[in-house]
Amino acid sequence: MNGTWHHEVRQVLRLDEEELALWERIAESVPTHHLRHMIRMMIRREQEEMAMLRMLLGESCYPGPDYGPDPGSAMDTTTCEEKK
Repeated sequence: MNGTWHHEVRQVLRLDEEELALWERIAESVPTHHLRHMIRMMIRREQEEMAMLRMLLGESCYPGPDYGPDPGSAMDTTTCEEKK
């Protein structure tokens, strides 16, 4: 099942790469420095999002020890104050 979501995230990354190429061309053709700067900021945010998606693909996907049908039942419900 993991292969399916991995494939879909990779698809999103491919689309994002195409989008970035378009934004780069747009940035080069806008008439003012101000518009170019705004588009470059948008490009940076998109690149940050892509970096997060790549990190997501690199995760092991192990849900952790507290995962189960009812995650709340296996969790430590002790409050921070009680642990002191």
